Amino acid sequence: MAFDVEGLKNLKFDWTATQRNIARQLVPIILFALKEEAPVSERPDKQGGRFRDSIGFRIETTSDRMLLQFVSTAPYAQYILDGTRGGSPIYPTKTKAMRWAVPGGYQFASVIPTRGSTAANHFNKRVADQLAPHIYLSFSKAIVVIST
Repeated sequence: MAFDVEGLKNLKFDWTATQRNIARQLVPIILFALKEEAPVSERPDKQGGRFRDSIGFRIETTSDRMLLQFVSTAPYAQYILDGTRGGSPIYPTKTKAMRWAVPGGYQFASVIPTRGSTAANHFNKRVADQLAPHIYLSFSKAIVVIST
């Protein structure tokens, strides 16, 4: 979306180009900060960091706006961000028992008691709070006030 400023024939402002330029500058900074703050499991089998590595971004554009979404492809991301409530045992849905790898083989169970609630980790909100001044400054540099 571009528009002319009345009374100033040579001054044009292209909001779409401004959004793209700012996004080009901010995406790497925000991604880095999110990945730095993301929780990482301390599993000994080198599986730690899968959630952090799953963080990426998506850009949706329409004729008058651009939406940057920072997302995770990890199926358990919701439980990290929102936490869990404990107390409900886990039952298999398609088999008689669940199986998972343990050192030296596999373990089976027909029911798994949950350990309790897991607190939500709002690392994304902490990053947003930390970077908000930088984001606002990026946009304010793009807007010029001209008085005549």
